[in-house]
Amino acid sequence: MMKGKKGNFLVAYNIQSAVDYDTKLICGINVTQSPTDHYEPPQIADKAIKKHRKKHQNT
Repeated sequence: MMKGKKGNFLVAYNIQSAVDYDTKLICGINVTQSPTDHYEPPQIADKAIKKHRKKHQNT
């Protein structure tokens, strides 16, 4: 349950994604039930960086 703008509660999710600039592919995604995403960008950035490093280590 997430509190809406009008004070009502609804079933909702907050989704953030990180996209590779060159390929335009999604390289990270994060889903929360937090109504605000003020603290989410660092988490999604960390996921994208880890996947990017892992990809380059395997090639």
